[in-house]
Amino acid sequence: MMAERTRLAREIHDGLAQTIGFLKLQTAQMSNYLARNEHDRLQESLRVSYKILSDTYLDARQAIDGLRIAPDGGVSGWLEQTVLEFRENSGLQVILKQAPVAAELVPEVQAQLIRIAQEALSNVRKHACANRVWVNCDTVEDDFVLEVRDDGRGFAPQDVSMSSRYGLQGMRERSKLIGAELQVISQPGEGTTVRLRLPLRSGEAIV
Repeated sequence: MMAERTRLAREIHDGLAQTIGFLKLQTAQMSNYLARNEHDRLQESLRVSYKILSDTYLDARQAIDGLRIAPDGGVSGWLEQTVLEFRENSGLQVILKQAPVAAELVPEVQAQLIRIAQEALSNVRKHACANRVWVNCDTVEDDFVLEVRDDGRGFAPQDVSMSSRYGLQGMRERSKLIGAELQVISQPGEGTTVRLRLPLRSGEAIV
């Protein structure tokens, strides 16, 4: 519980607080542009601020959704709901493929898995410039495997923005909490794949 509270506090600081700080600076800059009649710069600052506010609003809705009780159907039902909401918010085509899980996942593990999927999809919406997204859930060699893949622009490690870096760090922390391994595979022009592998004990619940 304390680890989750610490992680949530970091998310608020690194996400919402950073955004508010940036918008505060943007507002001051826009005031200067207005005073100097620099309307082109003012318009661009307004455009950037509006996009950031829109992304922050969707992120807040996603965080609230992540605190809800899981729907019927366990992680499968939760993934379907997450993908449906992402389609509605992003307008992107999302292909969801799920196979039966060989073991029962306790609610705490399900919640972390869904938050990782939500963060991966959020990064697609904000940074990937993708047309399609694939979300796959399967059991491979006694591991639960969750994969989010897009056909977007991809990235090189040195080009990761600060906001994306926080998102990746959050996914890795969540993976560590449940004993899973997280891989992020990407190259410029070749899209991005986020793959999580969680060891399962056949026939037993993950605790």
